[in-house]
Amino acid sequence: HGHHKRHKPFRVGDVVEVSLKIGDTKKTDLARIRYYGLTCLDSQNKMYGIECFKFQFNSHKIGGRLVNDGSINGRKKLFQVKKPGFGTFIKSKGIKSKKSLWNLKKSKNALKL
Repeated sequence: HGHHKRHKPFRVGDVVEVSLKIGDTKKTDLARIRYYGLTCLDSQNKMYGIECFKFQFNSHKIGGRLVNDGSINGRKKLFQVKKPGFGTFIKSKGIKSKKSLWNLKKSKNALKL
């Protein structure tokens, strides 16, 4: 194993800025991380389960599999969301930065949430 320093993974509960690709459009949103681990969406790489603040996905497809909040293909949910329809899974490269909580008001204003 090469020991090039990985940036420390984000943790469940962190609020982060995410970059989402929806079809051909790129969107930026704030999201709370609700899950981190392997999923059947990608057997090699762990993914983050996130709950977005603003962007509503409802049920959608990732790599041909149906994602509905924390559930993939109708299986047991990997995470719970507070607002139904706002959950999805994302690779770590889609997460831009962690927002400290004191920063949240500013971030929300910046993103017009």
